[in-house]
Amino acid sequence: MEPKILLVGRNLDVMEVLQTELNKADRDVICANSEESISVLLKNENIDIVVIGAGLPDEVRNSLQELITNTSPDINLHLIERTKDSSPYKMIDFANEKAVMWKIQQLLGRKKG
Repeated sequence: MEPKILLVGRNLDVMEVLQTELNKADRDVICANSEESISVLLKNENIDIVVIGAGLPDEVRNSLQELITNTSPDINLHLIERTKDSSPYKMIDFANEKAVMWKIQQLLGRKKG
C-alpha cells in the first residue's frame, strides 16, 4: 500500500513536475501551494504524509506547519531542511525516503497488534 503524499511548495508548476516524477515511481502524490488548498485536501483526502519544501519563507512554513498540525494532528509532517544547495528536485528523494519509512512503520505497527 502506497501512502498518499501531499507536496507543499511555492510554485505549483514546479510541484507538478515533481509529482510527475514521483508518479513514475508509483507514488501517490498531490500538490498544493496555499493554505486554502491544503485545508481542502486535508479534509477531503486521506493524506498520510505531508512534505513542505525548503523554498518557502520561514513565516509561511511555520504557518503551514501550524495549520496542518491543527487540522490533522496525527499526520506525518516533514519539512525539508534548508541547505546552501537546496533545490526543489531534492523533494523527490526526500519524499521517496519518507514514503518508504511510512511503509515500514505501517508494517511494523501491524506486526505488533
